[in-house]
Amino acid sequence: MLSDLFKLAAVKARDAAEDFFKLNNVDMAIKSLIAAKEFDPEPPNIDDYFTAYKVHELAAE
Repeated sequence: MLSDLFKLAAVKARDAAEDFFKLNNVDMAIKSLIAAKEFDPEPPNIDDYFTAYKVHELAAE
């Protein structure tokens, strides 16, 4: 049951990352992804999110 709560928290953190990204706050989006990985070390497609956000972060520099 506790692992289910951690997985749910990871999904919520990933969703928050998407919301931050849509608001052009890439730094908070990446921090939210890091939180998602802390709740669930292997959420689906999380590395794809990291890659996309990092590309946008580098392009903004």
